[in-house]
Amino acid sequence: MIRRLEFSALPPSAGRWACLAGPARRYRSCGGERPLGSEPAVSPPGLARQTLKEWALLVSPFGRLRAQLPCHLAVRPLDPLTYPDGDRVLVAVRAAEGGARDVAGLQVKYDEALKEVAIVSDTIDPQVSVEVNAPLKFDLNIKSSGSGCVKVQNIECDNCKIETEQGTGILQSVKSQKLHVQTKGGKVICLGTVYGNIDIHASDKIISISCR
Repeated sequence: MIRRLEFSALPPSAGRWACLAGPARRYRSCGGERPLGSEPAVSPPGLARQTLKEWALLVSPFGRLRAQLPCHLAVRPLDPLTYPDGDRVLVAVRAAEGGARDVAGLQVKYDEALKEVAIVSDTIDPQVSVEVNAPLKFDLNIKSSGSGCVKVQNIECDNCKIETEQGTGILQSVKSQKLHVQTKGGKVICLGTVYGNIDIHASDKIISISCR
């Protein structure tokens, strides 16, 4: 059954990370990796963040993103004015000023045959955050471990699968033919309109599911 959930408007602060990760931002260049500090940070007050590493991948606009990380991950669509062909995936790793700087072990690659972008690491510092700007129609398969949170915003895709352990899963204005969200010990928060065949699993009795 296809279901459409609508939620009332929230104050601006409601869309921020429940786990204090910085907000996702758009990018204006796609020239591959860029040097550290090449873009000024825009963060909530008291949480200045720095860019550790960036990637710009040329992709098919109808592919998928596969991510498996122990840290916070935010996914939002590309700016259609800057990327009218929707053929880029932009990835940025950020951390608090003076915090973690080691991104060793993080793999970011695109498989042209599978049309799949993979962002994978078991060893990256959980204090960093990964921000992804992807084509609007990209399918998502995201797994976070530990307290890593996942936020998906303004995406329209056929398949969206999100799994967390202790972290929060945040869905904001998401449309998907199949939307599967599972958490072992975290929360699921829905913002705006969430539309599709929705399947939410919370395996721990103390889990709260908030639809706002």
